[in-house]
Amino acid sequence: LHTLFITQAQMQPDHFAVIASDRSLTYAELLRRATHLGHQLRRSGVLPNQLVAIVLEKGWEQFVAVLGVLMAGGAYVPIDPELPQERRDYLLKQTAVQHVLT
Repeated sequence: LHTLFITQAQMQPDHFAVIASDRSLTYAELLRRATHLGHQLRRSGVLPNQLVAIVLEKGWEQFVAVLGVLMAGGAYVPIDPELPQERRDYLLKQTAVQHVLT
């Protein structure tokens, strides 16, 4: 998934990749943010194929988080922040994630 995105970002860096109500990101901006997050996740100990939970509202931040996790080599577990706390805790425990992006 992220390799196709990187190819698109290299071909059309100034085109919009994400248009949200509060912010729009070009492919270049999204690539920069996701790459930075990917490096941070690796430094934080994310290993290849390790699950990373993403607990974010739908929006541009979620795109950055998903791509960042993939660029770090991890796999993401989307968790709706609107779920009751007990359900979120259960999902985090069952997936045994060690890293959560909020």
